[in-house]
Amino acid sequence: TLQALAEAAAADHPSALIHIHHRIGDVDAGEASLLLAVATPHSAEALALLESLLRRLKAEVPIWKQPLPIVDKQAAAAKPSTT
Repeated sequence: TLQALAEAAAADHPSALIHIHHRIGDVDAGEASLLLAVATPHSAEALALLESLLRRLKAEVPIWKQPLPIVDKQAAAAKPSTT
């Protein structure tokens, strides 16, 4: 889970502040779905931790993406019904 991932990272980096948030439900293409925030005493450590968290999240956390078909409402309205 995201909580377990954050807790494991915090245990490995006790001086870091970590926040992870992932949207649920419908997310349109191009919209942000993930927030990873890290604060550490040194920027290089923060960037390395962010990269590590993102890689672990993608590998370990079950997040399913189901693209929905794009519906052209105008074309659908103009198409004659077969029923």
